[in-house]
Amino acid sequence: MKLRKHIVFVFIIVFFISNYNTVNADTGPKPTLEITVVNPQDSSYYLDLLGKDGEYLNATDGNKEYDNMHDQPIYKYNKDGWKAIHMRTWLLNGKLTGDPVEKDTNGKVLTMRHSFGYVGVPEVFKIIIQKSDGTIQVSDIIHNTYFNAYVKYDMKTNKVLSVRGNILQGGIKFGDEFFKYYMIRLLVTLILEVFFAIPFFYLKAKRLLIIVGVNIITQTLLTFGMIFDYPILHKMPFNMGYLTVLAIGEVLVFLAEYLAYIKLFGKADKREIAAYTFVANAASMIAGFVIL
Repeated sequence: MKLRKHIVFVFIIVFFISNYNTVNADTGPKPTLEITVVNPQDSSYYLDLLGKDGEYLNATDGNKEYDNMHDQPIYKYNKDGWKAIHMRTWLLNGKLTGDPVEKDTNGKVLTMRHSFGYVGVPEVFKIIIQKSDGTIQVSDIIHNTYFNAYVKYDMKTNKVLSVRGNILQGGIKFGDEFFKYYMIRLLVTLILEVFFAIPFFYLKAKRLLIIVGVNIITQTLLTFGMIFDYPILHKMPFNMGYLTVLAIGEVLVFLAEYLAYIKLFGKADKREIAAYTFVANAASMIAGFVIL
């Protein structure tokens, strides 16, 4: 009966997490795309990505954030099946407006940054810009084979200057940005795991330390396992390679953590350990998929 109450309590917390839109926890890395716009020719413009029907899966639920912008040229644009992605799907997080990165001495913006992420990051896309006067500008097709991609785009010439990233099909390059976000994800995951352990193990310091140690190991292995496997599976449509690796990784993490806790906790109810391991990992995964 006591265990049942614990499970109910934790699932209530999970419910609130799944309905809280600012949670940014993660159980593994997610594809990202950062676009740096140089020579912006407009102080107020919208930028989205174009995906082609049949090659990019648009979520049928749409993106409610832009329900009042369906009359805008950037949303109505449809040439040869190329349509704005972010405005149409909740699977690609980001925003239409960018953030100033560099200004000259007179305050003129020289560089803007646009960030997109989540499982809807496209591998083949175009950049579409709607200027303040409503005119549309579209780039050439961009091919992205990176897990975390960085695109440099010249708005004045409408040219893509470079496409780079930390994960490429032919090799791996880890930068400060990668490790920064890895540490953030790990920290938030540890906070969640320890928080959900409290109803089960009542602040038993030794077990909480074990949970922290085990999660550092499993989350690190999950992160690097996904990264090393992604170049192999990235050709699967719509980041299904990422989702496949994540699903397999989560199952392996659950089994590894369960077996580790069974061995290290000493005298403990196996059902209680299984319940905690399942609930904590489920909560962490749910939190990771609520980056809206």
